[in-house]
Order: sequence, then C-alpha cells, then structure tokens
Amino acid sequence: MYKCSKYKKECDYATSYGACTNNSNYECPKTYCYARVSTKEQKLDRQIEAFKPYEPYELYCDKESGKDFDRKQYQIMREKLEEGDTLIILSLDRLGKNYDLIKQEWSYFVNKGIKIKVLDMPIINTTSNDLTSKLISDIVIQLLSYVAEVERNNIKKRQAQGIKVAKDKGVHCGRPKYKLPDNFEEIAKKYQDYELTREQCLKLLNMTKGTFLKYLVKLGYSRKELRCITNKH
Repeated sequence: MYKCSKYKKECDYATSYGACTNNSNYECPKTYCYARVSTKEQKLDRQIEAFKPYEPYELYCDKESGKDFDRKQYQIMREKLEEGDTLIILSLDRLGKNYDLIKQEWSYFVNKGIKIKVLDMPIINTTSNDLTSKLISDIVIQLLSYVAEVERNNIKKRQAQGIKVAKDKGVHCGRPKYKLPDNFEEIAKKYQDYELTREQCLKLLNMTKGTFLKYLVKLGYSRKELRCITNKH
C-alpha cells in the first residue's frame, strides 16, 4: 500500500509514485483524531500537538468525564466514522475509563472496519492488516481496560475508607454545617408577632425562604402555625 499525495496517507488507490487513482464515487478513508480532558479548566494542547504528524485529519474534542461515552463531540465523530477510516487517540484513557464500555466501543470499531491507533502505546494498533497485530491489540486493550477499572474501584475504596476514618475521629465530612445568624430567634419572634414580613426577615438574615422555614420548624413552630402567620401577613 502506497501513500496518496492527495490525502497524504496510505490508500488502496495510491500508485507507487503517489498519484490517487480513485475516480469512483467511493470516498477515500479519513483520519479522525479524538482528544479529551475531564474538566473545562484542563488543556487539550498536548494531545492536539501529538496529532500533527497525521494531518490532514478531523479533530473532535470533549471536556467531560470518561466514565461513559455520552459526550457530545465523541458521539458526532462516532456517527461519521466509516469502514476504512482511522481513529487516533493519544492514550487509552482519553477514549474512556469504564472497562465494560471500552470493550464495547472497541468491538464496535473493529466490527465496523474502523482502524484504531493509540499513540503512547504502539502495540495497540489495528491500522495494519496483520492478524497477529489485531489479536495482540485486542488482548492488550482488554488487559489495560481491566487495570484502569480496578484502579478506579480502588480509588473509590480508599476514599470511602478515608471518610470512615475521619468520621471515627469526629471530623465532619461533606459540606460544612450551616451556622444560624445570632439574631435568628429575635427575627423569628418579630415575624411571629407580625412586626416583620417574611421578605424583610429573609433580607435581614441573608437567608433563602426554604432555609428560613426549615429553621423555624426546628425552633418549634408547626407548619400550620407558619401558614397562618404567612396568610395574616
């Protein structure tokens, strides 16, 4: 297979001197590059830089978690990929982090005749027609995906263990406990005595309606009493 001067990549239609002989309606295979980071603050530059030797290509990027494949740009790219096309990613974890879902996606691409190249791990490469290479790629992808999933589960276990240890030591986990303003009871009494409206109380306490009512109930006011006070206001 020779490199086509038109598409600058190996092509069944290229001659030994690089000319493209594709005069049919069949569209030459395309190269797609996919980059992903988990948060909007993270940069995609390193991944995109690694794709330069494979120009021309279509680039799709997401700034979303790799826990599943429900990502906007990834799904757009997935719909466009056709038999003979090549998908290039910098590393396996840019494709995803869920073991079962990665296996499903890998099988989907292989069965559809889409070639995959993982740049930081050359052994994962189905762009050649060599059966041994494809077999090795399948074995490696399953192994690495499994390791990634095990590590993900281990992180969750360590986090849970850390939270348990902290709670046993009396350390509060999660959001900090809400501290009521010092004048809350005074304002609540004025609300009960119709000296202040609810809106005035919320403004003085810098509090939302829901929080205000919640702590009135905790002070001993029944919901029926509160409804009566509100109606009279």
